[in-house]
Amino acid sequence: MFHWAVRKNDKIVSTLSSVIEKDIVSFWNGATLPEARHQGLMTALACFALQDAISKKCRIGASYLLPERSAFSICNKLGGQTKWRFSAFLSPAL
Repeated sequence: MFHWAVRKNDKIVSTLSSVIEKDIVSFWNGATLPEARHQGLMTALACFALQDAISKKCRIGASYLLPERSAFSICNKLGGQTKWRFSAFLSPAL
């Protein structure tokens, strides 16, 4: 697992984790503090993580635990295509 972060004025304002297994990279838990949003920080982190994954021969990527709108936006900016998607809904135990 790799952790990517943007630090601004000695404060971490955006983070993303990536996991590489064989030729698949998955992106997890991307988050940006509200005051640092809409500045392209998460897109930049995803770009660095994707470049790293490509250098390690990854050919497939997936996003997990990212806000859906952010995940689609970042993937589209980086030239990705949606091949499939699913949603999971959990109900409280009875």
